[in-house]
Amino acid sequence: MYTERQLEIIHTGIKLIAEKGLQGLTIKNLSNTIGVSEPAIYRHYKNKKEILVNIIDFFSKTTELKITEIAQSYLPSCDKLRLFFEFQFGRLQKNPALICVISSEEIYNGEEYLKKKIKDITLFMAGQLEGVIQEGQGKNEIRNDLPSSQLTIIIMGAMKMMMVKWQLFDQKINLVEEGSNILENVLMLISKKEW
Repeated sequence: MYTERQLEIIHTGIKLIAEKGLQGLTIKNLSNTIGVSEPAIYRHYKNKKEILVNIIDFFSKTTELKITEIAQSYLPSCDKLRLFFEFQFGRLQKNPALICVISSEEIYNGEEYLKKKIKDITLFMAGQLEGVIQEGQGKNEIRNDLPSSQLTIIIMGAMKMMMVKWQLFDQKINLVEEGSNILENVLMLISKKEW
């Protein structure tokens, strides 16, 4: 569990990354933004890497909790997929720096632990999505003539492409709305329901 100050540092770190990029995440910038001394930051974190690890851990834990909750709900599979998209895109739209944190090779270049954390989040998400797709195939809601693993890649690819587009357009498009439109088109392709 995080202390109140650690959460403040994590959220401020995310904000700094959004405003200034990864190079803007420094102990000095954190202390200035929060309004405390640099030693006060060092009491909670040894260095920038440890702060990044905690940002990724925080992102990972909140993702796992919500995605698991959605996957275990009694909703039809297509509704679960909609909720996955809404959750991810809603959170990213509120915290744009998370995209930098989860998709930047700069963060985990040479940092095996960080790379493993990002890989674990991605594999967890893929596993939950594939489970929902398999459930939908079993209930005759989703086409079963296509492998669930490939449908998972298609959906995750659409999600990733929307994040890239959002960044390229300087976050001026509505990520939740555009993402929902893309998902509805994907669902038309994979669903057994007549549209």
